[in-house]
This record gives sequence, C-alpha cells and structure tokens, in this order.
Amino acid sequence: MKLKQVLLTLALLFPLMATFGWGQNPPPDSDQNCYRCHSMKTLSYRDSVTNAIVSLYVDSTKFKHSNHAELGCVDCHDDDGFLQYPHTMEARSQKLQCTDCHDSFDNNYEQFQKSVHYKKFGDRFSCFSCHDPHAFKASSDTTKPQELIAKDNAICLDCHSSKTALAELDSAGIYHDLITAHQWLPKLQLHWKAVRCIECHTPATDSTFSHEILPKEKAIKKCEECHSTNSILFTKLYRFKVKEARQKEGLLKSLAKNTPYVVGMTRDPILDRWSIYLFILTLLGLGAHATGRWLSGRRKKK
Repeated sequence: MKLKQVLLTLALLFPLMATFGWGQNPPPDSDQNCYRCHSMKTLSYRDSVTNAIVSLYVDSTKFKHSNHAELGCVDCHDDDGFLQYPHTMEARSQKLQCTDCHDSFDNNYEQFQKSVHYKKFGDRFSCFSCHDPHAFKASSDTTKPQELIAKDNAICLDCHSSKTALAELDSAGIYHDLITAHQWLPKLQLHWKAVRCIECHTPATDSTFSHEILPKEKAIKKCEECHSTNSILFTKLYRFKVKEARQKEGLLKSLAKNTPYVVGMTRDPILDRWSIYLFILTLLGLGAHATGRWLSGRRKKK
C-alpha cells in the first residue's frame, strides 16, 4: 500500500519537476548559477593593492530593478574563465568600463579623468567606485528633487562620512569632518537637505551636470550662483525643468504645487511688480511725512 502511494506521489510530481527543472543543474552561463555564490552577503576578498575588503555580493532584487536588468551576467563578464569554479585569474583580472558598451559616455569619462578623484587615485578610482552596476538606476524627469538629492548625496557620503572608507583609498590622507569643512556655508543643514554635493563641487555645463569633481579650492561658494535668475541649478538639480516656466511659476504656484522654491531663482512677475509699486509708495509716504513735518515746524516758528 505504501509503495503504491510513493509511486503515485512521484507520478504527480514528475511533470512539475520537468517543468521547473527541479533536480537539474542550471547551464553554466545561467544567472541562477552565478547567484549560487554571489547571493551570499559574506562573499568577499581583500584587495592586494588597497588592502580593502571588496564585497562580491549581488542583490538580485536590486539588479532586477536596475537599468541593466535585461542583461545576463555573462553579457558583461564574458570571459570563459567565469564558467570555471573558482574563476580563472585571467577572468578575475578582467577590467570592465561603462564605455565598453556606452559610447555616449565618452564625454563623461573625459570629464571624470579631470576630476580630483582620478587625478589623485588614477585607475584605482573608476565609475564603479560611485555607481554600482548591479543596482544603478538612472534618474529621470519624473524623479522628485528630494529623492534625487538623497540618492546622489548618499553616493558621496559613502566615503566622505567614513574615516574607514577614505583610509581604504588613501591611508595617508587626512579625514576632514564635513561640518567643519563647510562652516563657511550659512544654514548648513538646510542646504544639505535642499541641494546635492555636486551642485557646488562640479562646474556648470549647458546640459547636464559634469563628472568633473572639482578640488575644494575651486568649489562654488558664491551665493548668487544659485540664488539668481540665471541659477546654475537650472543645469543641474532642475535640469529637467523648463527655465522660463520655473521663473514664471513664482512663490504662490510653487507652494500650491508643492514644488521647491529657491530664493532669488524662482521669480513671480506679479509679485516683483507689486514689490516695486510698494517700494515707490513707501518712498512717497516718507517724503510726504517729512514734508508735512517740515511745513508744520515752519508754522510753529511763525
């Protein structure tokens, strides 16, 4: 009786096993095969040059929502040595660059080579030092400014808020406390919530922000660079907004739409006009008051 039940159970499970591949080894070039090891959060190695611990963990959920989700592991890691376990030294030493696929990034890479990071660390600092290719998701015109600020600033803070992370790159370097380094900036915490590091630490361009990270001596420190009608934020944080629309929207519409309002940048023609009228009326009132007192004084003397 028991034998019949076992045989019946196997007969029912066999179609499922065949359909989902249970009990079968995935092909060598399958992502599933890669995740057998790379889904382990503890998988890592010590870099022989920097002495830093480098994680080899890949979050499959983040990867599925990234810009590279349609690619398989071997589309980038295409050396045959990756099909062997452990991987061959030749495969592990493979150097990948974003420009291997993205020809349009050549300009970005030229800017990056001018940056303070590349000049100091050379090839030890690459695109992947800031952008995780297994989780990268580009921002779009639908991204809310506050989300964009938090996301981009987190990239900088991964190193610049950590003595350990900076020491891994430059053991002889001096760690500068961010608050101390930005003491010159009024209302520091408010600025950090409202703008990204790259607004001040990259040069302004005609289109999108530059990948040339400036040294601290060349960082933008003039208030009017942002707080003016020709604000650099139009080519950076608000590059997806139409400049004329932002200028005409003004304070009232910004509050109604819950969109950011930057003092000196977002202008309302009606409020500007009435401000001038009010200023003129104030001057006339003061003039009339002074004249009245002068005439009153002359009458008393007589």
